[in-house]
Amino acid sequence: MKKIFFLAFFSIFHILGYAQIEFELRTNTLEIEDQFISIICDNAGSLYCTYVKENSIGLPDNFEQSFLLKITPEEDTIWLNYSMPDTLLRLTKLYLDDDGNILLYGNGWKIDTNNSAYGKFLYFIKLNEEFEIFWKRGYHLENESNLTITGDLIENQEGNFLFSATSLTQPPPYSELLYFFEFSSDGDSLNFILMDDNYVGLMRSLTQKSNSGNVYCHMEQGPPPPTGDTSICKRLELNDAFNPVSFNYYPSRDYTGPFYTMNYEENSLLSFGTYWELIEGQRDRNYYLNARILDSSLNIIHQVSLTNPETKAYTAWLRGVDYYYPERIFVVGADKVETSLSFPESMDYIYVACLDENLNIIHEDFLESENDFYLINSMCATPDGGVAIAGGVYNFSYNNYKYDGYLLKLDSLQFVGINDINEEKKSARVTLYPNPASNNLFIRSDRFPISFELVDITGKQFYYQYLESQETKLDVSKFPPGMYFWKIHKNGIQEFGKFIKK
Repeated sequence: MKKIFFLAFFSIFHILGYAQIEFELRTNTLEIEDQFISIICDNAGSLYCTYVKENSIGLPDNFEQSFLLKITPEEDTIWLNYSMPDTLLRLTKLYLDDDGNILLYGNGWKIDTNNSAYGKFLYFIKLNEEFEIFWKRGYHLENESNLTITGDLIENQEGNFLFSATSLTQPPPYSELLYFFEFSSDGDSLNFILMDDNYVGLMRSLTQKSNSGNVYCHMEQGPPPPTGDTSICKRLELNDAFNPVSFNYYPSRDYTGPFYTMNYEENSLLSFGTYWELIEGQRDRNYYLNARILDSSLNIIHQVSLTNPETKAYTAWLRGVDYYYPERIFVVGADKVETSLSFPESMDYIYVACLDENLNIIHEDFLESENDFYLINSMCATPDGGVAIAGGVYNFSYNNYKYDGYLLKLDSLQFVGINDINEEKKSARVTLYPNPASNNLFIRSDRFPISFELVDITGKQFYYQYLESQETKLDVSKFPPGMYFWKIHKNGIQEFGKFIKK
C-alpha cells in the first residue's frame, strides 16, 4: 500500500467534554484507484472506516485488498489489512454492536488458476476495538454468479444480527433478488429467507421499532403500487419469523435514490435522499437534497429541501444522514454534480448541513478543493458535535484523472482544512473554557461582534450579552449549578453548544 498523506492539519481542543479533531486524509496512489467506503464512530469518538483498492481481477498480484482504519481522538491511527489466499475480497461495510465490537462485512470471490473469479460468498468478521478477531464466517446464499450490490445490518433486541441485501442475477437480463437472514453474536446462522418479485427492491437500510420485534426493509425501485404510481421509496415489514406483514410506499413519487432511512426518536424515522422535479417546458429535471422526519406510518412530520436544485445535488451513496443528539442532525451530499458515464466533467462541492430537530438549518457549508471532483460514499455524526465523511476523489490535474480515497473530519463549528466557497457562511468558531466552570467562564471567538445567549434546560433565557471583543470573561460564580445551552448569533448564522456550571 502506498503512503498515506495528511494534507491538512490536526487541531485538538475541548468542547462539550470531547476532544475535537479536524483533518483531511487523502491517499496518493498513482497507479491504483482506491476509496474509503463505510465510516462509523463509537461513543468515545474513535472513527472506523473501510478502505479498498480497486484492482483488476485478471492479475493475481493485484487483487482487491480490504483495509480497516481506526483514528482515535488522540490522533492514534491503526490499520488492519485483511486478505485471503487466491481470493478477491471486498470488505466494505461496518457495524458497531452494543458492546462496542465491530462487524466488518462484504463480498468475496475465489480465483482459479486462470485468474477467473468463481464461488461468490458473503464474508463477515467480528473484531474488538483493537482489531483482535473473534470469528470469521463465509456464507454461500445463492447462485455463485449473482452479484450482491447493496445491504444493511442491524442488531435486534435478542442480540442477534439481521442482515438483508439485494443481488442481481447473472448473466443479463438482470433481475433483483432480496435475501434476509439472521445470525447469532457468535456468527452462527439462525434463519434465512429469499424474497420473490412481489417484494423485491434495491435495499438501502433496515430499521426496527423499539417496542416491536418486526423489522423494516427500506428499498428503492421494485414493482409499482396498484394505483400505478411509480413511487421509488418502499418499505417492507417482516415479523420475527420473516413473514411479510405490510408493504408501503413513501409519500412522494419524486423522492429518488440514493436515500437512507434510519430510526429517530420515539419510533419516528429520519430519511434523507435526492429529490427531483421536472423543469417547466423542458424534458430535463432539477435534483436537490431533501430531508424528512416521518412517523411510524410514513406520514411527514417535518421536511426541508436543501441546495439550489439547478446545480444538481446528490446524497451520499450508502448513507448521507446521521445524528448524535436528536436536536443535531447532519446531512451530506455532493452539489454541482456534472458527470458523464465515464468521467466527471467539472469540479463539485461537498455540501454539509447541520439541522435541528424540526429540520431548520443551523448552519450549512459548501466545501471545495481546486481540481477535485468528490464521490461521497458515507458519513457519520460524531460525539464532539461534528461529522466525518468518506469517499473517493478525482483529481483533474493528472492525465486521465487520478482517483484517490479521502476522509474529512469536521468539528462542531465546521471544517477549516479546505476552502469554503461562501465566506459569509463561515462559522464564528466559538470556544468556551473552562467547561465545566465554577467562577469565571471565558468566551472566545475569531469573529466579533456576536450575540451570546445562555438558556437553561427548560429553554428559558438565563443570560444575554453582546460581545464586542475576541475574548470575554463572564463571572458565573452566582449561576445555579447545572447544565446550560449557549447560542451565538452572527449575520443570521446560529451556533449552539453546552455549558456546565459546577
